[in-house]
Amino acid sequence: MAVKRFYAADMHTALYKIRNQLGADAVILATRQLADGVEVSAVAGLTDSVINSNLLKSESNDSGSSLQKDNWALNSISGFEEEQSVLHSELGSICSLLQNWMDSQGWDSFATKSPMHAKLWERYRAIGIEPEHINSLLSVISSEHDVKKAWQLSLAQLSRTIPVASEELIQTGGVFAFLGATGVGKTTTIGKLATRYVLQHGADSVALVTTDRYRIAAHEQLRTLGKILGLSVHAVDDENDLESVLHSLRGKQLVLIDTAGINSTHKNFNQQFELIRTTQTQIKPFLVLAATSQIQVQRAELSAYSALKPVAAIVTKTDEAASLGESLSLLISSGLPIAYQANGQSIPEDISVANTHQLINDAVTISRQKPVNKEQMIAGFSAVLANTGSREAHAASVN
Repeated sequence: MAVKRFYAADMHTALYKIRNQLGADAVILATRQLADGVEVSAVAGLTDSVINSNLLKSESNDSGSSLQKDNWALNSISGFEEEQSVLHSELGSICSLLQNWMDSQGWDSFATKSPMHAKLWERYRAIGIEPEHINSLLSVISSEHDVKKAWQLSLAQLSRTIPVASEELIQTGGVFAFLGATGVGKTTTIGKLATRYVLQHGADSVALVTTDRYRIAAHEQLRTLGKILGLSVHAVDDENDLESVLHSLRGKQLVLIDTAGINSTHKNFNQQFELIRTTQTQIKPFLVLAATSQIQVQRAELSAYSALKPVAAIVTKTDEAASLGESLSLLISSGLPIAYQANGQSIPEDISVANTHQLINDAVTISRQKPVNKEQMIAGFSAVLANTGSREAHAASVN
């Protein structure tokens, strides 16, 4: 039975060639590392009867020695790949352990040299502030400060970093659309803001609109709110498009649009998106983010709606959140200002104009209810350290 030799740049490519030519049951006879790749000797699949017969003949290798039946390491491709998979898994585990050890060594060195900075790192990670923002917060402190003073100075820096709206936006009037996924609290937030406005300016100055064609309950909730406050409620449907509805409400000082709560991956998302984007009437979008949502979800929503250029964010459910720092970090990175903070279900009490001091106070208070995850904190510290080193190396190469 003929032995074939295969040459390739790596083992993966060699196995691919063998599988294509000899089939999945091919037998690997020998492998040899070359200067520019690998050499693999293989034959088509061997049955027990063939192995036990006298048809197996020796074939000399490049060194002149014979491949004898007794010392053949016969492995099928599938078996060889399985062994490789196990090896890769074991190597991955070893690398992970080594990385954790190196991360711990880096953190221990940092904590020994700068114990105050390390203490504040722990506090900020407990709050949920993302690692990439912490170094800038600690840049305002020095070794001359005690921990209490350093904490106060860094919190003041955080207060200056969090973007907030410069004014209460609905007080200027206009048309506002509330964007966000299902369950973030859009309708409840509309109820709170509408009530606040009605108490100051009267019911005749406000109108509510819903573009949610997918949930009957959404219409009913908004209509119930309208009856309580004495407001007109209008639904966008096949007979009444958004442009015509807004045109009919042009005499109102404030129009609040409750959009459908659709995940950005939903098939109907683009329809709702285009509804807002293509309307000629000037609409000011609010992005509603629930502090209880996973940060990946919040990040996806921010990305999905960014093309509509939201004027501000409304952070809801801050009373239920396990952490506020992730939401604050996301908005710091994006630069999108926070207009309102909602922290309960009561209408209209449980909403307030965003205030950095209140947001930070709530974030710190929540952080005291749970211990910091030391492994995640150290991993975040190491990642920032690595990124900083990469940026410095890049800057040096450019200069």
